[in-house]
Amino acid sequence: MRSVLRPLVLMLLAGALAVPLVAAEPAGPTADEVKALREKFQTEREQAVKAKFPVDTLAKADDLVKRSEEAAKGDNFKAAFRHLRDARWQLPYLPPGLPQHVTRVLGESRMRHADRVNALAYSPDGRFVASASRDFIVKVWDLGNGREVATYRGHVDQPDDPTRASTNVLGATDVVFHPKENVIVSSSGNQVHTWEPTTGKPIKTLVNLGKTDKPIKALAFSPDGKQLAIGSEDGVLRVIEFGTAKAVYTSPSRNVRIERVAFSPNGKLVAIGDSNSQIGVYVPGGKGNQLAMGVQGVDTGGVLGVAFSSDSASVFSCGHDGKVRLTAGPGPDGESVGNTATKLREFVGHSGTVTGLAVTTDGKFLVTSGDDKTVRVWGVTAGKQLRSFQGHMTKATAVAVRGDGKQVASGSEDGAVRVWDLNAVDDHRAMKESAESLWAVAVAPNGKRVAAAGADKKIRVYDPETGKLEATLDASAPMTALAFLPDSNQLVAAGGEKVVKVWDVSAKKVAKELPGHNLAVLAVAANEDGTLIVSGSADATVRGFDPAGKEVWKWASRKAACAVSIRKGSKHAAVGIADGGLAVIDISGARPRNCPHKARTSPGPPASATARTGAGSPASAVTGRCASGPLVTTVPWPNS
Repeated sequence: MRSVLRPLVLMLLAGALAVPLVAAEPAGPTADEVKALREKFQTEREQAVKAKFPVDTLAKADDLVKRSEEAAKGDNFKAAFRHLRDARWQLPYLPPGLPQHVTRVLGESRMRHADRVNALAYSPDGRFVASASRDFIVKVWDLGNGREVATYRGHVDQPDDPTRASTNVLGATDVVFHPKENVIVSSSGNQVHTWEPTTGKPIKTLVNLGKTDKPIKALAFSPDGKQLAIGSEDGVLRVIEFGTAKAVYTSPSRNVRIERVAFSPNGKLVAIGDSNSQIGVYVPGGKGNQLAMGVQGVDTGGVLGVAFSSDSASVFSCGHDGKVRLTAGPGPDGESVGNTATKLREFVGHSGTVTGLAVTTDGKFLVTSGDDKTVRVWGVTAGKQLRSFQGHMTKATAVAVRGDGKQVASGSEDGAVRVWDLNAVDDHRAMKESAESLWAVAVAPNGKRVAAAGADKKIRVYDPETGKLEATLDASAPMTALAFLPDSNQLVAAGGEKVVKVWDVSAKKVAKELPGHNLAVLAVAANEDGTLIVSGSADATVRGFDPAGKEVWKWASRKAACAVSIRKGSKHAAVGIADGGLAVIDISGARPRNCPHKARTSPGPPASATARTGAGSPASAVTGRCASGPLVTTVPWPNS
């Protein structure tokens, strides 16, 4: 069974390093809110038991509930609430609509499609997110537990659709929630369908363009929900009355593809972005020439996203050249003003295509997705990047912002949907005891301790739950490497002392010393059962030690060994070398030996490798990234 990081876990990790974006809120949840969430968890756990899921599949959730109870006893209701929320995400469940007698789903079933995510939309109350995919399926997800609520398959075999066999390469192209009614609207091929968001039950085919081979690409509701804008590959913008599907406005056909459409917040304007690198602003309810603004050359390869500013006065656009542009629009009724069509600002930071964008309701923040696998948050006024969320394994292809501006959803090429928190009260702690540079951090296997050390010759151990300083361990030199042993109490630490030490954190004293190096120790690692400690040093050696502190082997490196990682099973270790190289050594015998391999290296200057990837993991390859340059080296693990 493939293990996949929960989107919610990524959300919390991202929040731990992020700058708050929204105004501070009142203190966290109350005791009653924690109690209510506990009752939801208990109901869902009983459902899992009734479905006969093995007890071991409930263990992670049960452990989180225990941690919630401990936090609640200390009146830390914020932590108690968070642990319960995470516990709900850990409970196994069966998605709706499975064939009879299916009792298990292998792999990850939460927040995932079988193919590319094309579009995302939040429900008006922010409790659900809908995703449209290249697999022709639209799904609705409960953000409280990550579960699939409904699946709409009406586009899979929709009748009378000439595009299905030819031009519709994106499947279900867009999805939107009605802002006032309990209805979802989605598009695929030549049709727009409406359906119930809680059941996936079809309501009707709202639009059928007939015998065209030009698929519908984009949808947008007016703020009051009375009108729906539709953009398609035939170059026509259609605005219809939602209730009757009666045409309000139909633009002349153009030999371009309309990629995205957006209604202005004042409900009077519609913006489009097309494949010819143009944006246009229309006045559907106006008279005469209803094209209020047309701007060419806003991108070098086609516009993939458009959105209005909160005051309806300007238009954001993005596309293939890696930039987001803010262009001055017409007046609120479509009238030309002095700076109409003027470029106001550029947002530069993505490497590669910017695939989507969204703006918070208050207009303060812009969120973008890109081919560089990142989701980025920008301050609109200053044009500066505030955050970069990294968690997608493939291109980020879609993005949406919750109505209150406190959460972002993103989708990717591999079908994953992730959520990221923008709340100023994200669960994170600031441990500020060190006044000098920190060079090493380690998290205990049980998650209940985090250690940090650096230039001030002190090792500090914290409770990550509360941020409380649990222990201060005094070293005689700056510390550069830390690693916890499996018991989460013994901490391996090393640095300028030239000796590796194992500390007993609870006793606040050194339990054993592992001598051998004659220069500063730069890296340490421990295997999964604590029977092997490996260290790398500026003396160009890598050494292995047993639990008693005895050196059991030594390996000579070309230059300083700056990073070490042990493969699960303890048969191989990876070493990052100061000349930019990455070595894999066989440590299964009495003497370590080099493993033959073909390294895949991207161009860049040699530098000290500091990131350790693949520790304790059965992954197929290990990757080292250099500290002072873009050099990235990937080496396949040996087969045995």
